[in-house]
Order: sequence, then structure tokens, then C-alpha cells
Amino acid sequence: MVKLRADIDGCGCVRCQAVDGTVLQRSVTDSLRWSGRLVADRPSILALLLGVGFVQLLALVGPTEFELAGAILGVAGVFLARGYIGVLGRETLADRNPSAASTLLTVLGRFPAFAGAAVLVVALLGSSGLFVARVLSQPTRAALQAAGVGTFTTEVVVLFVVAATVLYLLLKFWFVPEACFVGGYSPVGALRTSWRLTTVHRRKAILVVAGFALLLGVGILLDTRLADPESPIALTFRYGETTVVLRSFGLSFAGGVRFAFDMGVTALYSGVFVHQYVSGVFDA
Repeated sequence: MVKLRADIDGCGCVRCQAVDGTVLQRSVTDSLRWSGRLVADRPSILALLLGVGFVQLLALVGPTEFELAGAILGVAGVFLARGYIGVLGRETLADRNPSAASTLLTVLGRFPAFAGAAVLVVALLGSSGLFVARVLSQPTRAALQAAGVGTFTTEVVVLFVVAATVLYLLLKFWFVPEACFVGGYSPVGALRTSWRLTTVHRRKAILVVAGFALLLGVGILLDTRLADPESPIALTFRYGETTVVLRSFGLSFAGGVRFAFDMGVTALYSGVFVHQYVSGVFDA
């Protein structure tokens, strides 16, 4: 495990936590190259992602009522893979060579803590978004309408504020999976650790998350250009008169190219996340 120094009894230096010291000098670009080598050297990573995709596909090609189950399986499976890559990457940074089976067992043992943390994050995101939408947005609506701003523009501004609030919290909790799987933290401890890491390393965290968001945008572009319009939708929700379409996080079955793209992005960026988490722990 790799934890913040304040959470360790005794020395929390790089040597005592068994981490390659060069990790602290690598840039985000260097960590992306390292992640690529990790995926190339560990075929079990892609095998696990393919397995997750196969299980999710079985749910999505079934009856319509299974779509939500497919979305949940997709989310759980991708984060399971992210945890697997995280633990495997952490061991690689310590110059160890664990088996795929032992790594998977470690991840499964820590998955309940991550599930608890995920519930807390979702609850915080939902309550915060609801609070902004229903409480703080009323003065905003009144001020905009008093200034003669149309209803449509007012709703767009309110939606932007809600989205900005949710995105800010997502950024602060971005390293919760690594805190659970790599650091071995409890649900509450994982939220605290991620918040601290993204506060101390704000620029790096924003850069990493922005790059990941950009790649997700490319995935949406692939959906609109290459995807089968009849491909299953995992989940949708409505905000006012707007329907927002969600596909399962990380892996989409909107087409072969889209699936391969999502799998590659998930594999590579999971390595970047664990690399940045480990490097950030020693400075936080």
C-alpha cells in the first residue's frame, strides 16, 4: 500500500514504501509512456478489460430492462480493471512482479471499500447538484430575469452552474479509486486523501483529468461518426426538457472502433492515474 505520510506509523519515504524514486521526477507525458509499457508488458490488463466488456455486452443485448444492469456492470467492471491496473502498477513501481491471480484477489478484497466510497461520492454529487439547482439557483434566476434575460438563457446559466459544481467535485474525488485500491484506505479516508492530493497537486490533477475528458470527447465524436445508431444505450436521464444520454463508463459498444478506443484509453489512463497518485502521495 502507498499512503500519505501522515497516515503511516514510522517513515513514509520512497525507500520505506518501496517505490522507485524516479517516479517523482516523471512528467505527465512520461507517466503516459510508462503506462503504455505497463499495458504492453502485462497482457492480463487487456484480457481483464475484454472480460468486462463481454459480461457487459451480455447484459446490454438482452431485454430493455437489463440496460441499467448493463450500465452498472460496466461501471463496476471498469473500476475493477482500474483497481487491477493500479495495484499492478504500484507493484511494478516497487520492482515486484506479482501474479495476475494474486493481484486480482487483492483488488477484490479492497473493492467493498471502493464501493462504499463510490456511494459517498455519488451521494455528495447528487446532493450538491440538487442544492445548487433548487436553492442557490433561485436568486440567480431572479437576478437574470430582472435583468431581462430570457427563460432559455437563464436555464442554460443554471445548468452550467450545476454542471460546474459537479465537475469540481469530480475533480476533487478523481483519485478515490487509487486511494482505495492502492492506498488501502477506508471509504471516508479515500475521499479525504483524494481531496488533499488534488488540492496540493492542482495543476497536475487538472491536466490529467482534462486530457482524459478530451479523450472521452473523441469517443463521443466516434459515436456520432462511426457508431451504429441502433447500438444499445446504457442509461439516460432528463434535466427539465433535455434528455442526456449516458453510455457505460469506459467501455462503449457503439461500434468496434469505439470499443477498442475506450478499452485502450481505460488501460492507458488507469496507469497514469496510479502513477500520479503514487507520486503525489510523497508531496502531499
